[in-house]
Amino acid sequence: MGDFSIISKIHALNKISENLCFSVKTERDLPAIFIRPEDKIVLGPEATEKRLREFALGRSAAYEAMQNVFGENFSIGKGTYGEPIWPEGIIGSITHKNNIAIASVGKRKQSKP
Repeated sequence: MGDFSIISKIHALNKISENLCFSVKTERDLPAIFIRPEDKIVLGPEATEKRLREFALGRSAAYEAMQNVFGENFSIGKGTYGEPIWPEGIIGSITHKNNIAIASVGKRKQSKP
């Protein structure tokens, strides 16, 4: 298990404003994480165990943050290079390394016509 001394000082879920939230997940959260069927398809059958853990942590953090900002969570697609494709009106970021994942999710500002 990695050193979580810095992460342990951060709350698992932090709502920065009504429009922005971030969530932190670690390997300690893995037993409670459910991988959605659509995420298994996005991940693909060739994923290694390490990739599956990191993906699950990242998506779980993103869904938790999305739930906190929007009151529900939506499916997140996967782009050509593995980047998350966020639903309309949502902007976000997912990062993960060594069994720690952080996701930030917010409301995308609508540009003026």
